[in-house]
Amino acid sequence: MTWTADTPRLRPVQAALLKGCLFAFLSLSFPTLPSAEAADAVAPETTPTATESKLDSYSTSLYADGRAAFRRGDHSAAAALFEKASLAGYPDPVVFYNLGAARFRLGEYEAAEAAFATAAAYERLAPLAYYNLGLIARRQQDYRNADGWFRQAGTHPQASAKLARLSRQAIASLPEVHRQRPTLELDEPARLRDFLRFSFNAGYGSDSNAYRAPSASYIDLALPGAPEVVPVVQSGSFIPLDADVEFRWAPHEKGHFSLRYDFDGKVFTAKELQNANAFRNRIAFGGRVHIPRENGYQYFRSFFAITSLDENYYDRTDGSDVLVGATNIADRFKRTKFGPHVYYHRERGRLGYGLSAEAFINKFNNDFDTDEDLDYLDLTHEQYQLGAHLSFDVLKRTELRFSADAFRRDYTRRLAKNADGVRFNTNDNLQFDFYEGGVKLVQELGRQLDVSLGYRYAMRKDNFEGYDDYDRHSGLAELAFRARRFSAEAGVVYRSYDFPNGFAFDQAAAGEKTLERLFGYLEARYRIRQRYHIMVSAELDAVDSTDPRAAYDRNQFAVGMSWNL
Repeated sequence: MTWTADTPRLRPVQAALLKGCLFAFLSLSFPTLPSAEAADAVAPETTPTATESKLDSYSTSLYADGRAAFRRGDHSAAAALFEKASLAGYPDPVVFYNLGAARFRLGEYEAAEAAFATAAAYERLAPLAYYNLGLIARRQQDYRNADGWFRQAGTHPQASAKLARLSRQAIASLPEVHRQRPTLELDEPARLRDFLRFSFNAGYGSDSNAYRAPSASYIDLALPGAPEVVPVVQSGSFIPLDADVEFRWAPHEKGHFSLRYDFDGKVFTAKELQNANAFRNRIAFGGRVHIPRENGYQYFRSFFAITSLDENYYDRTDGSDVLVGATNIADRFKRTKFGPHVYYHRERGRLGYGLSAEAFINKFNNDFDTDEDLDYLDLTHEQYQLGAHLSFDVLKRTELRFSADAFRRDYTRRLAKNADGVRFNTNDNLQFDFYEGGVKLVQELGRQLDVSLGYRYAMRKDNFEGYDDYDRHSGLAELAFRARRFSAEAGVVYRSYDFPNGFAFDQAAAGEKTLERLFGYLEARYRIRQRYHIMVSAELDAVDSTDPRAAYDRNQFAVGMSWNL
């Protein structure tokens, strides 16, 4: 085993103690670890004197008392007794392991780290010691060093199969951007997972409002004669599908290139609901780099993506195809999106910051573009976006995140509306500028639960006469729970739109247009075996507007299985 510059380090205050330091914490996870009664003691080379024998008996008594105190949960007394036993010359280094365990239970992580380091100097204790140093680093959110310790534990020549498996699971529990390639110079065989990733999800779900139909009848002031419209709310079951495969090559300890394909779809089982089916295919090529630094890390990701979306343009009142005159425009929403994406993040101690950028063309289906009278239906556009983000650890478990984005959307043929909400042929092409900013507070409640609260403001500017301007206020509350086999996320988002120049039904007589949306979700996953998971999801979506054509109530529920390679 050779140490490199990237090998995880203990704090300088413990550097003098190094040689090994980890074993104590795992006495909880591995109750059958060697003890003074079971392990091979370091026997003296000469016959002990009466004084030495008395000293050994005294240290053994202290050690036994420490174990008894630990078993009854008196960790403070146990730590004191183990420390006295070591000072009295207790002959088995497992005493340092148990001292670390007691210090860890007391939340004295630096002292636990020092004790584990001492235990790790002994070959039979080293793999477990490395693992426990990783647990301490993870508890302190030092994910970079945690990754290194776990890797050393799992690849140590004396590591058991169980410890190697636990080490892999511990690495998988770390945030992905913090995971690194092994930093020790070991001859590890290549694994299939280093080059190929695959997952497939399928299940069964129900949708209470497949076409997002308004729940009440209304007078449509936008149609000649202002007829009464009676929507038909249609519910049904569907099959959710999700699959992705990723090929990686030139893998390096600091990054890799990849080619990724992913698919998701929603297929309704009832023939009369087939218009609500939707599919997405995406292929992306690019790479990512993660460079550890002494006070943090740098992360860079870039890729070029092509996305195909297939969904129907249906009449939301009954789900039928939409006609303009004799022309069926049900394919209006089928489109292909392609362009580059770039993301950069730098972590410096408690501060993180970065930039993101993307540019893409969203090409919509134009089966009807031979009819110039339908040009106003063309949604094809280009978009350019630039964003910045900043994060700061206010406290050890409290983080503030700030973000700001600006982007422009240029439509190729779609015309803007004038101040009265009418698209005249003499109007300019539609062009929107968006400006968004937000703040998010993330609070860790222990190792397994995170709570997030956020606010975001967005402004859209219609660069013709301002008819489609809006201001949007968004509030967010989220919970995230992670355990060994079970994880879950839940949240609620509230959005309020104000259209200062817009009218309901695009008619001044209908009054000002407003819109509010409440969206709630729950996603849970339970691991049955290493590669198999059960998944449950639920969504609640409620939209209210002074333009009832946009209003609806909808809830969805799905349960499924996931297989991962």
